[in-house]
Amino acid sequence: MWGTEKIYFTYSRFRYPKYILPKTEEGLKEFLEKRWLDKEKTIKEFKATGHFLHGQILKTKKRWELYVALIFWTLLPYVTLYFFYCC
Repeated sequence: MWGTEKIYFTYSRFRYPKYILPKTEEGLKEFLEKRWLDKEKTIKEFKATGHFLHGQILKTKKRWELYVALIFWTLLPYVTLYFFYCC
């Protein structure tokens, strides 16, 4: 029924100071087109290599770290609520 397709994602965070962002419509158009071309380049690199070259591949063989993180983040809201209401 459901395929075993893989989903890949990457994200980049850009924080531009206000003085760098364009003030005109034409400037904004050029700025966004450049960002679009950067995105297309990233997709092209991924299709050619199977990796996001500018990013880091997150893989771990230490499964216990994942289980510890899962338990911690699962219990955190309950512990917080317990101390909030009981203390």
